[in-house]
Amino acid sequence: MEQEVKKAPVAATVFSIISLVLSAGSMLCALWLFYMVNYMPKSGNGDSLTWGVVGFVSGAVLLIAAIWCGALTGGFIGLIMLIISLVNKLYSIIWMPILALIFGTVAIIICCAVL
Repeated sequence: MEQEVKKAPVAATVFSIISLVLSAGSMLCALWLFYMVNYMPKSGNGDSLTWGVVGFVSGAVLLIAAIWCGALTGGFIGLIMLIISLVNKLYSIIWMPILALIFGTVAIIICCAVL
């Protein structure tokens, strides 16, 4: 007889994808912040406030907010989906919440290390 493979419910798959996308987005923002702080050319001597400085600071603030919001939201949803996947034995989608937790954690670590 053939064994039936337990197919993951659509809601569990959708929420796992959402958590993965949020955490991956925060990871991309963290890498962008790392590049921006370390490798973007700095202009001026730091004594004057120019539009480049205003853009740099406001961009960094927006990236930091995106990193924290995306990582915490994606990580929280990922943790819930990991628990649900383990309880319901949905082993086919368990990699997505685990990857979301890893991406969110690494994004916050990069953000804190850059600052």
